[in-house]
Amino acid sequence: MKREDSWNPLLDRRDVLRIGAVGAAGLAGFGFAGKAMGQCVTNPSETEGPFWVDEMLNRSDIRSDPTTGQLQAGVPLRLAINVSEIQAGSCSPVAGAYVDIWHCNALGAYSDEPVGMGNPNTLGQRWLRGYQVSDAHGNVRFLTIYPGWYMGRTVHVHFRIRKFSGSTVTFNFTSQMYFDDAVSNAIYASTAPYSTHTGRNPASNGQDNLYNSALSLRMSRNASHVIAGFDAVINSVPGLGFMNLTPTDVDSLEHVHDFGGGSPPFAFT
Repeated sequence: MKREDSWNPLLDRRDVLRIGAVGAAGLAGFGFAGKAMGQCVTNPSETEGPFWVDEMLNRSDIRSDPTTGQLQAGVPLRLAINVSEIQAGSCSPVAGAYVDIWHCNALGAYSDEPVGMGNPNTLGQRWLRGYQVSDAHGNVRFLTIYPGWYMGRTVHVHFRIRKFSGSTVTFNFTSQMYFDDAVSNAIYASTAPYSTHTGRNPASNGQDNLYNSALSLRMSRNASHVIAGFDAVINSVPGLGFMNLTPTDVDSLEHVHDFGGGSPPFAFT
């Protein structure tokens, strides 16, 4: 499979028009200019699911297995995340935050997991996992593939935002990002290998028990790839440390088909 070029910060003009002025600003790498408090709302936290692995892979292109170099097949997805924090009544960019993402491949499997809960044995493989450190504008950028689906969950990407003091985690926030059903349906119906995977359930975001529209991506699709942007807003004030913000997954194994999640959403304001 031909390897895509690394992220190009200059978007195609048609992509800018498709995603709109607000989305394009985020995708092109422009941070917040200090949003008013009424526009600055923390993202809901959601379960990490049982398939989180702290691989410590610092990379923007997460499509390949770092050992073999083999790419996961699928429609390229260019994902930009802007991290900001509520400070002094407005949203300010967060520099130096560690932003991890992980998600399933086109056929619904996660890497580096033993067989179980519908997942094949992928131990030792580390595709579709990685982290980036936010720049001065609070931005990180990833090149990945459009996620597939698996029984019990709608289309999503997990993300985790951490702050460190040396090697000590001082803040840890976990949630999920969701995709436009119309884009997912079009890709799954006509594009291999997605189109070989049938029987999708739930068939829409609204049928998913964890879906939250506040976590929806801004998206645009063209003939060759999908671009998406997301504003991650956190609050790491004292008293809202990482133990408070990370929901537990004690019941996740009870959900045989729900191996991208388990516990109900955990929200804070």
